[in-house]
Amino acid sequence: MEETSETNDNNENKKSENKDSEYEENEIAEHVEISDDVKDVDDEYEVAEDEQIVKELIEDGLSQVGHSASGTNQVYLNLTLQNKDICDISFLVDYDQIQVLDLSHNRLEDLSMLKCLPFLISLNVSNNQLKKIIDFTPPLRIREMNFSNNKISTIADLSMHASLHTLLLDFNEIEEISGLVNCASLKNLSISNNRISKITGLSKLNLKQLDLSYNDIRRIENLQDLEFIQYLNLSFNNIRSLRGLQEHGYLEEINLHKNQILDLSEIRYLRDLRMLRILNLSENPIKEIESYRISAVFKLSKLVELDEMQVTPEEKVHACNFFQPSKELSATKDHMYNLMKFYQQPQRLMDSSLPILEPYPMLIITGPLGLSKKQLVKQLSTEFSNFFSKVKGHTTAAVNTEEFYHVTEDEFETMRFKGEFLQTCTVCGVYHGISRSEIENVAKTGLAAVLTTTIDGVMGFKCTHYEPRVILVLPKDIEDFKQELYDSNRYNETEIDAALKNVNFCTNLHMERPGYFDTVITTDSYEERYGNLKETVLDFLGLNSSSSRKSCSFSRTPSLTKSIRSRLNNDNGGTDVFASSPVNISRAGNRSSLWSSHEHFIPSNTPNTPADFAYSRRFEATRSVLSRALIISTWNALPKYVAEASSIKSFK
Repeated sequence: MEETSETNDNNENKKSENKDSEYEENEIAEHVEISDDVKDVDDEYEVAEDEQIVKELIEDGLSQVGHSASGTNQVYLNLTLQNKDICDISFLVDYDQIQVLDLSHNRLEDLSMLKCLPFLISLNVSNNQLKKIIDFTPPLRIREMNFSNNKISTIADLSMHASLHTLLLDFNEIEEISGLVNCASLKNLSISNNRISKITGLSKLNLKQLDLSYNDIRRIENLQDLEFIQYLNLSFNNIRSLRGLQEHGYLEEINLHKNQILDLSEIRYLRDLRMLRILNLSENPIKEIESYRISAVFKLSKLVELDEMQVTPEEKVHACNFFQPSKELSATKDHMYNLMKFYQQPQRLMDSSLPILEPYPMLIITGPLGLSKKQLVKQLSTEFSNFFSKVKGHTTAAVNTEEFYHVTEDEFETMRFKGEFLQTCTVCGVYHGISRSEIENVAKTGLAAVLTTTIDGVMGFKCTHYEPRVILVLPKDIEDFKQELYDSNRYNETEIDAALKNVNFCTNLHMERPGYFDTVITTDSYEERYGNLKETVLDFLGLNSSSSRKSCSFSRTPSLTKSIRSRLNNDNGGTDVFASSPVNISRAGNRSSLWSSHEHFIPSNTPNTPADFAYSRRFEATRSVLSRALIISTWNALPKYVAEASSIKSFK
């Protein structure tokens, strides 16, 4: 009985437990159903809340009311949603009239929804999580795209975007420039802070601004097609040479900060960039060169800013005077140097130094190249061999000629350092100089020196104690002269340009400073040129009886003839040896026999007394007076002395 009772109790307990379990399961099921309902409600609420937030964000970001594409409605054209933590832009489907869209500083990875904006013109999606430039069918009218600060490694093909004007791809992972070949309207391209090591893919573009800073570029190359480039930024690269920048005449600003530019000679690639105004070469090894800035300012005369510092007018003037001084300033500097070096040497009495105030007589023929000046000197010294002897100069010119002593640049500098030159100058990179020994060799013969030199050389001679007579020869027709230079096949473009500039310079100098040249001969014919030269020299010597220019003589002191006469009479016992019949002005025989030493140059106060002398006495008197120093001291007296000696010889 007891067992039966226990069994019944157990059954009842089991039934009770089953009922409780069923009840609990029902309760759980009911609770789950309630929870699902609540969750659905919460989701719906959250979605509604998100939609409300997005709506508010969009309302805050909309701006610029304008006409719709159809022109029938007023719509918002600009939408700015910067830094809103947006990762989905499906809401843009309701704003198909947007033209300017800014979604920068968000979490976007997909831009496929932008295909619903057919009128989009400007897009800014910088600072997102994008891996491709365009993963959608973009509007064809888009002009500006900013994809900076993303994770882009490859530039997609943008050839369909004929209207694309500006493309910014800074701070990405791009290694090669591609996909831009047919972007004919692209003007501004920036791919800084990437991994580019070589400049490629820029052909057929019309870029005006290019920024490739903060890359690993080592050479400036493949820019030849960028004819209209105005701004170029290649800072923070590893570039060593400026080669590749030449022939870009529209470049206005170049930034090469923090590169490896080493040599001043690299600036030559920028010399023809006439529009260049701003240049930045700071933090390059070239900055360590002491003369870097003044060299750059001189070679790039149009600069207004160099290395982030303004170029002042004072800097430009200083640079110009330092590297390209005026001809007179250069001549003065050369003369100072030559004179200083000369006085550092042991001194002696020079044959061309006279014991009177009159300088040693010298005739210089100058003018531009191509006018046969050397031939004029040669012919003149031959025809007037009793008065003139040709002086040969030194030069470093490569072409050997008989008219010059040809030396190397080192030999020229050595001679200059030793003070051997009286005058030096540099023309078109070639050194020219007249040595003191050459002047002395001519002075020893008792003749006047005649030579040819450039206008630079003339200015150098005018700095010395000599007072040379200078004859300028010029062409009559500049165009014929230019054509003649080309036809001769003797001169290159640089020399011809220099010759034409020299014509203008000499012409202006003659007009601005009358008297700088003693005579100017203007003709295109050599025969006429020499004829005029001969007449001029005869006038200078006082041998041209038909000339009305008697006053134009080589003598600078009118009273000098009287002084010479007094000294002559003193040596002749007080008798005026010139009081004879008119003299014969034919050439004298051996001129060297007429020169004597300085010991005959003795002052005297003996009065002049006319008398007749025998031949021997007159000849000895003439010989003693026609000393080297006395004859070469006055051009006007020179032919008289020679004529007197000739008449004495004829009398014998």
